[in-house]
Amino acid sequence: MPSLDLVNDPIPKLFAALAIPASVGFFFTTMYNVTDTWFAGQLGTQELAALSISFPVFFIIIALGVGISQGVTALVANFLGKGSTEQATAYASQAISFGLLLSALATVTGLLSAPRLFGLLGAEDAYLNTALTYINTIFFGAFTFFLVFIFNGILNAYGDTKSYRNVLVGLFFLNVFLNPLFMYGLGPVPGLGFRGIALATITAEFLGMIYMLLRVLQRNALARCSWRMFRPRPDVFREIFQQGYPPALNMLLVAVGIFIITYFLAHFSQNAVAAYGVATRIEQIFLLPSIGINIATLSLVGQNNGAGRPERVRAVYSAALRYGFYVAVIGGAGLLLSGPWLIRRFTDDLEVVAIATQYLRIASFLIWFYIILFSTISALQGLKHPLYGLAVGLVRQIVLPIIFFSTAIYLLDLGLLSIWVSIAIIVVLSAGVMYLVGKHYMRKILAAAHEASAA
Repeated sequence: MPSLDLVNDPIPKLFAALAIPASVGFFFTTMYNVTDTWFAGQLGTQELAALSISFPVFFIIIALGVGISQGVTALVANFLGKGSTEQATAYASQAISFGLLLSALATVTGLLSAPRLFGLLGAEDAYLNTALTYINTIFFGAFTFFLVFIFNGILNAYGDTKSYRNVLVGLFFLNVFLNPLFMYGLGPVPGLGFRGIALATITAEFLGMIYMLLRVLQRNALARCSWRMFRPRPDVFREIFQQGYPPALNMLLVAVGIFIITYFLAHFSQNAVAAYGVATRIEQIFLLPSIGINIATLSLVGQNNGAGRPERVRAVYSAALRYGFYVAVIGGAGLLLSGPWLIRRFTDDLEVVAIATQYLRIASFLIWFYIILFSTISALQGLKHPLYGLAVGLVRQIVLPIIFFSTAIYLLDLGLLSIWVSIAIIVVLSAGVMYLVGKHYMRKILAAAHEASAA
């Protein structure tokens, strides 16, 4: 199959070629999380709740990895658009070194801080020990996640979203096999209970890391690369950091946002925490096509911006919003109709089912706004303007939730429904602001191009 030309091929063709494999891949990573949730539910409500409160801490690793991955994609894609393949290789090499350093820092910090973070969420005694059993195992394998994300960022810059799709499909099936193997044991393999879920994740991720490295080498993304090129260069680290920290912090803000939501949900009950964990995993299934759109938008905007094609940049952004609308209509209807049935596949606790159903009924109307929000952030990242996503993330994930939730619970003494309504209002406001910023930049780059051609 011929390679894609992200600067000249028709945009609809490129969206299909990039977004569909990415969406399929993320479908399986979501099902991976769903599988973990299902197995945790088989062990009991405490394990289900422990997995839920572990998610915002685990998400810190995901946030850092995704952020650096997006920064690498933006930088390498811009170099490729300019035809600077040697620079693209140099930055890819430095990104790997940067990722290893960051993973070591994340592991040490996570092991030291997890007990205190779980304590803030109301976990104590057996509940706390159960959560730590899972998350400490994850932290020891953090380097595998970072390298997989960085290898994926390099490949995305080349227009390759299929390799990561293959990894995510493979990891899902591995997880289905490894979870019961490590949880219950078989032959010489001892049963590890809840810890087995985490060990299955690390084992599968390590194998995925090996595959992604091989794909990077086959792509020649590290061609003519020597060990010397992996030696840390402060100037390149600084540039990777400048492009990577805004989306990383933006993703970290998602983790903090989940932490904040979980903190306020704990005000109601442990069942509310468990229900939120189940509901959000189901919600992710219906948001998957939007993730593919975001990845395609970042890759296409990055290369076309580097190639000096502003009209293509605007066309990509418009196409992302148009395709996203179709996804939102279909996904929202599917979530509204099937959500309650899916919830009952995870738990038979009637209170958990009722709370999760209430959340999903509201979430089904928010998919379009999430797509506007994240497609715009991806487009701005491709234009090397990542700070807007960070700013709106700070307000959306931390400032407004604290204000809204505190007012609803402590001042107005409202029920659990007020949390879900507050989330909806915040998402709609954030999407509106980012849409205005995105349209402003589309007009700005076109005006600059017209001025340059006139001169």
